Amino acid sequence: MFEGMNGFSLLAVPFFVMTGQFMLKGHLLEALIDFVNAFIGHVRGALALVTIGTCLFMGSIVGLALAEVASLGSFLIPMMKKEKYTPAFSSAVMASASLLGPIMPPSVLMIIYCVSVGRTSIAGLFLAAIIPAFLIALAQMFTVHRIAVKRGYPNHERAPWPEKWRQFRRALAGASFCR
Repeated sequence: MFEGMNGFSLLAVPFFVMTGQFMLKGHLLEALIDFVNAFIGHVRGALALVTIGTCLFMGSIVGLALAEVASLGSFLIPMMKKEKYTPAFSSAVMASASLLGPIMPPSVLMIIYCVSVGRTSIAGLFLAAIIPAFLIALAQMFTVHRIAVKRGYPNHERAPWPEKWRQFRRALAGASFCR
């Protein structure tokens, strides 16, 4: 049993969780949220859509649903409540969007699977998961947008392209810092 748990790659689990907490404490999550908000914040139900988009990109950094909920949930759910989203809707969006973490590479679950099976290519598994992660995120965004239009949830103002470019550079610097 000890030999089964004595894998170097299993250290990815606590390190990914720690990365999410560092991003929260170091205000790198705010840069990622502002980046997603600059591009899709003008759409009805903006903050819920930003939650899904941020979870997609955060999944490529931390790779765990639990790390996403722990770091993003404590930040985004109160923001959604401030903008008059219902608590049930806010929690449901966060819970379903956090499931993009294990799908978006590099996922801890994919690493553990490849190590435990032994003959599976980690790179091949990562490449196979990118398109499904984006498709699931688009389906979630479509559903959330339809609900937001029906319930009249707010949107944010449209960001000009120089602001989008500035937020992109800020988020890229934060994401590359965590790598």
